[in-house]
Amino acid sequence: PHMPQDVDLLHVVSEDRTVAVTEGGVFSDRFDLYGTHIYTCDAKTAQRETAAAALARVEELDAARRRAGNLAFEDNKTTVTVSSKTTYGSTPARVIDGVRDGMGWRDNTPNEYPDWLELQWPEAVTVGRVVVFTTSVEDAAVLIPDGDGWKELAAVTGVTEPELTLTFPAVTTGRLRFEVRKSRPDEKYTWITEVETYKE
Repeated sequence: PHMPQDVDLLHVVSEDRTVAVTEGGVFSDRFDLYGTHIYTCDAKTAQRETAAAALARVEELDAARRRAGNLAFEDNKTTVTVSSKTTYGSTPARVIDGVRDGMGWRDNTPNEYPDWLELQWPEAVTVGRVVVFTTSVEDAAVLIPDGDGWKELAAVTGVTEPELTLTFPAVTTGRLRFEVRKSRPDEKYTWITEVETYKE
């Protein structure tokens, strides 16, 4: 690249380093695959948080999504199926991404119940507690397969908080269903942003 004649040093924004500009306004730098650098003549402008520090913070926050003991987290090869979903704004797989107030699942049967979300693992896990983050669910239950039907492990009614917990004597299962039996007043859809399962 070529620079004006009076510039002899460039500051690399957010990288805490400089690049020398040679006679004739020429400088060279190294770019990794898909790499990008921003250069400035103003040292103050360049003194922002380093890209390395920002990436380290992103990795720290990403690791924090996985809460200790959560059997339903996405890296456990857990799969999610649902009774129905809206065409837009419904991403059931996001209910196991560790983001409690992020994207999630919305059903496609307004004011019709039950709605359900099922978790399945490649191998059986032992579960005794389910935590669900929702702004719509009022009555719900946790079920496991039982022959050709489902067996209720725990139920809750009258939920008003954004976090609901159902506990029950621990069971070993490869499938678990969270069944929504009623939504809160003025809520016609089921909306769930995260489901976590724990041994106890």
